[in-house]
Amino acid sequence: MYVINIPGRLKQRKIDKEMEKEKSEMTQQEANTLCEGPTIDVANNISKFMAFLMTCIFYSPIVPVAIPIGFVGCICIYFSYKYMLLRVHKMPEMFGELMATFFANFMPVILVVWAIAYTTFITEINRTYADDFSREHAKDGGIGGGDDRDGAVVAEEKLSDADASGSLAEAVLFISICFLLCPVRTLIYKFKKEVEGESNAPYKDMALTFPSDYDMENPLTMSEGKTRRMDIAIEQAVASGVDEEQIA
Repeated sequence: MYVINIPGRLKQRKIDKEMEKEKSEMTQQEANTLCEGPTIDVANNISKFMAFLMTCIFYSPIVPVAIPIGFVGCICIYFSYKYMLLRVHKMPEMFGELMATFFANFMPVILVVWAIAYTTFITEINRTYADDFSREHAKDGGIGGGDDRDGAVVAEEKLSDADASGSLAEAVLFISICFLLCPVRTLIYKFKKEVEGESNAPYKDMALTFPSDYDMENPLTMSEGKTRRMDIAIEQAVASGVDEEQIA
């Protein structure tokens, strides 16, 4: 529904109708506003995405299909927002990385909590249905050779010989704790040093790569912003060995 973009298509129809008119009464500002892409609330989209992901994770012990739903949903959300940001929306306002990095850093803790919940859920299910399961198999001579008592003892550990839910739950809990304790980001920086270098680069080295500049977009400081960017460009050109006459 997001990619179909019904409001955007209705807006496009309005634009086509205006273009078909021989003489439009629309002002230039109204035309610019009409043709401009819609805004996007980055913070709201991040929060909705994380709410969707955590809902799938927390309900997965009782609804196991929530995990594949979350996986497919993440892929769809990624490609839909990528398409809409590149083709439909206008450039969003500058947004800090605090919210995104907070949720990203919080994900290992969420997974550990989920693993504990999953292990507890499996354990309680096995304990709750152990007696009923052992009685049914005792009648059939399945567990304990027809002995109701022996069957219950076996069923407290697992519901059947083929049941591996308890072992899988413990393995998931162990793996999630390992990922929580493992310095994954440090290892990424070790193999991809340019990532850490870019994040700690001085402002002057990255200023010309920014997609927008507040001083240049503000009419009151536009001239100062252009002068500052020009000074930075000249300074970088001189540092790279370009002749001053060529710069002039």
